[in-house]
Amino acid sequence: MPYNIAYYVHHHGAGHLMRAIAIAKALIKQRDCEITFLGTGLSRYRSEIPSEIGVTELPADVPAATDVHYRTAEVPNLHYSPFHVQGLLDRNVLILQHFQAHPETLCVVDVSSEVTQLARLSGIPTIVIRQHGDRLDLAHQLAYESADLIVAPYPESMSTPSQEGIYDYKTLFSGGFSRYDDLPTQPDIAHEHDIAVLVGKGGTNFNSHFVYQLQRQLPEHYRLHIIGDLFRPQTNNNITMYGQLADPQPILARCSVVICNAGHNTIMEVASLRKRTVCIPASRPFDEQFAKAAALQRLGLAIVVAEADMMSVDWLDILRQANELDVSRWSSIIDESALHKIAKKIFQTFDSHFHTSRNEQ
Repeated sequence: MPYNIAYYVHHHGAGHLMRAIAIAKALIKQRDCEITFLGTGLSRYRSEIPSEIGVTELPADVPAATDVHYRTAEVPNLHYSPFHVQGLLDRNVLILQHFQAHPETLCVVDVSSEVTQLARLSGIPTIVIRQHGDRLDLAHQLAYESADLIVAPYPESMSTPSQEGIYDYKTLFSGGFSRYDDLPTQPDIAHEHDIAVLVGKGGTNFNSHFVYQLQRQLPEHYRLHIIGDLFRPQTNNNITMYGQLADPQPILARCSVVICNAGHNTIMEVASLRKRTVCIPASRPFDEQFAKAAALQRLGLAIVVAEADMMSVDWLDILRQANELDVSRWSSIIDESALHKIAKKIFQTFDSHFHTSRNEQ
């Protein structure tokens, strides 16, 4: 019997999906698996999702014009608990229909306390992806309590139990990973005066005013490489706008410093590429990016600039500090066996429910 994995993918930004794809590929590489992604907005990424992975598109859970009885409500054990949203009801029905059609399944949740609790209340074992930030609220604690396993896709050195919760006994700290882990070692071609500004897909505090501020402060021989969706400033000799790139690695390789937010996927990519990094954490639920940035600063991995200071700091001095960072420290963050370890624990968890007599492979 193949391993049947339902994988819920949160829709904010692209990082959750990229992580899901990486984990799913590791699972398929090791065993006979039937994997189905459940999520909103997945269809537009169908070309990036391996063909052997099924996709169930879930409707959005936000109120529509037809939801005339909609009203908000706060419930301590849930993060999102409105009344009378048809899309919310429909998506839960689709999730339950998947579980009903595949009762011998394991649900990996990245991330949703509500989906975790829905699965567990349906008798479906769950594995939850753990994130940085203040996760001590009741909804997170219930999700973590009910999960068979928690996967933290970073090393334990980046963890803050006082914020994330004391669940280390059931947490796999896999170490970090990204799509760049398998790149062959390449010569250092970075130019000291080439600077990348990496704009993530999950929302950013970067804008054209910030780009102009960088330009004004830096000498003319500096060149700014702006990667991502950002309002295009007027043409300048030392600013290059690339828009969204399927693979920004060639541009990042030529830059001595990367300025970015503290999204998980972004940080793991600069870690894999061993880039000197200036991190400007953006506001996120549960202060996720602030917590991640604090860990990076504590470990000497990045220079951190607060959003409130990004328009007033001395950027030439910030870049000088960044150039003094020891990029070899990123080796403590990225673990080349991370995906193998995650896949192994997922299979072990599945076997504990459905294959108790199967010999360890």
